[in-house]
Amino acid sequence: MPRPAGFIGLIGFRRQLLLAWFALRDREASLVSRAMALAVIAYVVSPFDLIPDVIPVLGWLDDFGVLRLGLFLLLKLYPAPVLQRAAVRADAADVHAKRWMRWVLLGLGLWLMALLALCVWLIHQLMNP
Repeated sequence: MPRPAGFIGLIGFRRQLLLAWFALRDREASLVSRAMALAVIAYVVSPFDLIPDVIPVLGWLDDFGVLRLGLFLLLKLYPAPVLQRAAVRADAADVHAKRWMRWVLLGLGLWLMALLALCVWLIHQLMNP
């Protein structure tokens, strides 16, 4: 199966994050997988990186790379029954997220239209004193 690219790849990454989250919360998740997840999270949020986050793009790319590698290894560590239960829970969470995402996008669109109207009004007021 070819690797998804672009926006579809980000959706797959979101799905992997959900899957890892629900698998981590399972009672049968091993202590090693929990420690590894904690190490990956600690690296991503810590100010000490291989490439500092002050360097705009490169600093974020190393965090993203460590996160992707950590997710890959985490999903390999979990036993199949844990991943199956996590997949069911991730699918349910994804359906729920799609419902509220419509409302978030609607609210964002209304907010942007209000901001545009305010800018037009402000420009009109500045041009016609």
